[in-house]
This record gives sequence, structure tokens and C-alpha cells, in this order.
Amino acid sequence: MKVFLPNLFLTSLLFILSCTSPETTITISDSLHDIEILDEKHVIVYGYGTGTVYETRDGGITWSQLTALDSIYFEQLQFLDKKHGWICGENGQVLLTYDGGKTWHLSPPKSSKSKDKNMLFYGMLFDSPRKGLVSGMELNTKERKIHKKLFRTSDGGKKWEDLSATIPFPLLNLVTPPGGELWGTGRGIAKENEGTWEVLFMDSTRKINQIRSVAFGDNMTMAVDFSGHVLRSIDDGANWSIRQITKNRLRQIEYLGSKTWIAVGDTNKESGNLFISQDDGTSWETSPEDYPDIHRIARWRNTVWMVGKNGFILKRTRVELID
Repeated sequence: MKVFLPNLFLTSLLFILSCTSPETTITISDSLHDIEILDEKHVIVYGYGTGTVYETRDGGITWSQLTALDSIYFEQLQFLDKKHGWICGENGQVLLTYDGGKTWHLSPPKSSKSKDKNMLFYGMLFDSPRKGLVSGMELNTKERKIHKKLFRTSDGGKKWEDLSATIPFPLLNLVTPPGGELWGTGRGIAKENEGTWEVLFMDSTRKINQIRSVAFGDNMTMAVDFSGHVLRSIDDGANWSIRQITKNRLRQIEYLGSKTWIAVGDTNKESGNLFISQDDGTSWETSPEDYPDIHRIARWRNTVWMVGKNGFILKRTRVELID
């Protein structure tokens, strides 16, 4: 089977949300920061800075408010199934839900160095409702220091083990390739093996700025950073080539199959914030569309969803051809 996207930019569908049915449909005016797809029709997003959680059960035609959390900046959302989910963010907050996002329960790790309001969780990865990790940093404003943070729970957040001393730098994202070890990104890229973290990439020139995303293809690994760079490795992270494809912040990169990759981000310095490569990163094409800042990508089988600033929701369908 080969996957082609001959009309990727032409087949996009941007949902313009309107109050056509006040009981079930609302306008999403929040900036959206993350998205979780529970099935083909059921999708959950949340407002960045408002803590409002929204859902659609008809593939994005209508949206309703699930709940409203604290008006803080949450960073990551993850659902393990249709009932169990986690969310994390600033103020050291980690919350979990048992009912598909209708109600959420605080279950944060505690810190010994400063007040929890100075702790910021950016990365999160659970492999079951009870077992997972959160990562980020703790700010000591008095000493003007940043402390790296990594916590692990095995009982659904009742107790947390502090693994902060094991990581090389604050991890802004956590991801595991199929059948592989745990990877983390931030100032660099690192990989964990049996409790020990190995630094795979670190830029001494400081041209690379906040690596927020790493993804895994058939024969290579790619990452993006906040300075518009794409990092590319064909040997499991041992060596990296670097290419700047934009001056804008890049927030996420995703592999779509058959040497096709998509990278998204902001429009903080120039136009163009959606990029596609169909040759494993050798060349990149910029979408001609003017989109708001795109914060996250999520995939469900042949469909790619994106969310971002000002209630932006984009849905694209891949075209699959069988030889």
C-alpha cells in the first residue's frame, strides 16, 4: 500500500463554528492548544488559558463544552480510552478524568524546592490510566534558577516518584516510538534506557531553540524547534542534519507514511506555518493558505486534525491508493 497526498492543500476543510443549535453547538473562540481523537467522530480539544474543554461527537460539525477547568495554561492532553484522560500545565497542575472529560480530579506531584505555582509541566506520557510520567521545570525566582523536573506514577497519581536527577535538561515533550525507548526534547534531544538518559543532540551554538516535537518515520527520525529548524537523523539519533525551513516557531512534526511529513507552527515572523515534505525531508513545500498559529496535530487513520489560535480547527483527509 502506498499513501499519496496529491491535493493535500486543496482537500482541506476548515470548520467555521456557529451557533446553529444553541443546545449542542457553540462557537469556539479560545486559542486551542491540544487535541485528542477518541474515535472517528469523537474529538476533544481545550482552550489555552481558559481551561475550557470542548468535544465533538459528529466529526467536527458541531461542538459542545464538556467542562471548564482553572483559567491557567495547560500544555498537554492525553486520553488512554474514552473514559480515562490526563491533562497537565502550569502551577504544577496534573488532573485526571474517569468519565471522558466531564469531571477532573487534581493529582499533582509535590515539590520540595519552591511553591507549586512555580512548577510548569510541559511533557506528559501515560501508557495506562495508572502508569505515566510528567516533565517540565520549576522556577526559583529568588535564585533565578530553573530546576529540571520529571515525575513518575504507578497508581494513577496517588503517589509520584521524583526522577528529576536522572534527566539531562528540562523535558518539554515525552514520546515513545513503537517498540522503542522513551525520548524527550527540550534544549536538546535525549533517550532513556533502563533509567539512564543519553543525550543524542545538544546545540552548543544555541541556534536551536526549544525542540518541542520529535517524530519517527520508516527509516528516520525528525524533530522541529522554535527557530524554524528541522532536525533529521537516519541512524536512530546518533547523527543529525539541520535545516531551517522558516523563521517562524515550529511546534510539531508528524509522519504520515510513504516518506511524507508535515510540520506546523506559528506565524510570529513571516507568513506560512504549514509545511509538507514528500521525500523524507529532502525538500519542503509551504502551504499557500494563511492559517492562524497551529499548535498541535493529531491523526486518526486517514484523517489529520490540527488546532491552534482563535478557535482554529483544520481537518484533512489522506488519499490512500493500493497498487
